[in-house]
Amino acid sequence: MAWKISIDPDVNCVFIKHHGAFEIDDILHTAEDIFNHPDHRAGMSILRDLSDHGFQPGIHYKSLAEKIKDMIRAFGPRIGRCKTAFVVGDGQNYAKVHQFTVAGRLGDYPIERKPFRDLGDALRWLDLPEGYQINYPQAAG
Repeated sequence: MAWKISIDPDVNCVFIKHHGAFEIDDILHTAEDIFNHPDHRAGMSILRDLSDHGFQPGIHYKSLAEKIKDMIRAFGPRIGRCKTAFVVGDGQNYAKVHQFTVAGRLGDYPIERKPFRDLGDALRWLDLPEGYQINYPQAAG
């Protein structure tokens, strides 16, 4: 899967827009891109927009949880306490993310996670200013 990342230090948030079906390894690959970006700092909120295509059918909350544990092991203190919003396009993907976020509350994660079906609701939950516009980088060429 391809993605675009925008980091806005002024609002303390990372934005990821996924294109195509989300694969489980995308969690670690996008995390590498985020945490190695010069504008990233610990404690930034994250908005992961999966609304166009969502997860591959074989991805379930348990595989999501395991991959998130891998990310935390790899990046530990660079994550910090933050909020992560997942924006999905349908009820099936919402259910997967919701189950994952509920199960994650039982673990020792410094991340508060929540699924959304509406981008505006996710932006408000992340405490972004009213009318905030995400500026993703333009494709080369």
